Amino acid sequence: MKILDEEIPLRENLDYSLRRYTAWWLLLLATMILDVVSTVGFVSALGLHKEANALARWLMEALGLLPGLTAAKVLQVFAVTAIVSLNRRVGNLFLMAIVLLNAWAVVINSI
Repeated sequence: MKILDEEIPLRENLDYSLRRYTAWWLLLLATMILDVVSTVGFVSALGLHKEANALARWLMEALGLLPGLTAAKVLQVFAVTAIVSLNRRVGNLFLMAIVLLNAWAVVINSI
């Protein structure tokens, strides 16, 4: 794909990331699942208004708890995949940051 007169190998960047950072991709999936479970418990106990993620809160209000949370996580995977595909170095740092952010959300939801 050509963006701003620069050829960007989207598929190659994604394949590289999936091969080299397989553990991080698996950690992303694991932290996403744990975040969903902890968020369901957190929101069920304290209410939807306590959710800090504005997009996830809006989606849960519009679609319901599980469908909204699922939609938010699908968007998260899409965003990580898009950034990783656009730039190898920055994309993989973004992947790692999202894994850490999800892990932090699990901790905060569990307190």
